[in-house]
Amino acid sequence: MTQKTAIITGATRGLGRDMAINLAKDGVDIIFSYNSNEDKAKEVISEIKSIGQKSHRFSL
Repeated sequence: MTQKTAIITGATRGLGRDMAINLAKDGVDIIFSYNSNEDKAKEVISEIKSIGQKSHRFSL
């Protein structure tokens, strides 16, 4: 198994979001946290999945 997964805190906006999207573009699956904006979290998941990577979220 050579698939990589990144865990990112606060990936619904700003630097965390940019990092999640760019890592997904590099072939990395993403697990990320968010605080309260579930709609933004769903948008990030959709974008990552459209790139072809797996993504999961959890609320803090």
